[in-house]
Amino acid sequence: MSSTGIGTVGDINLSPFQNEEAAYRFVEQCVWPEGPVCPRCGGSKRVRPLRGRSVRMGAYKCYACRKPFTVKVGTILESSNLPMRKWLQAIFLTSREGERLDANTLHHALDVAPRTASYVLQRVQSALSAAEQPVQRPRDDSGQS
Repeated sequence: MSSTGIGTVGDINLSPFQNEEAAYRFVEQCVWPEGPVCPRCGGSKRVRPLRGRSVRMGAYKCYACRKPFTVKVGTILESSNLPMRKWLQAIFLTSREGERLDANTLHHALDVAPRTASYVLQRVQSALSAAEQPVQRPRDDSGQS
């Protein structure tokens, strides 16, 4: 890890961001506080983790709709080969209050290619700005109060 890497960020405990298994557990606990839920059918009773040497980390199978899935499905992490821990590090660094992060800084901090850093930064910033947008309620055009 470089001297500008994630391990040198103040006094903050970043242990969930250091290995892939801990990163998956952290995200799963945030997304599914009551256990895994199938993103396709919404089922949670017939969901089991997939096991085996050739199975990717964090893979589950819903036996109601018979589809495999991970916690990445339906998020900015979907369709990305970047390790989960690097995504968490990027989200942490990008969302820090009062600091503006550019792709070059992220490139050095995560030890990834500049193009990858730019891609990750764009996706994280768009997700953060979407999360900050106020939810607009539909207008009532009926004329009644």
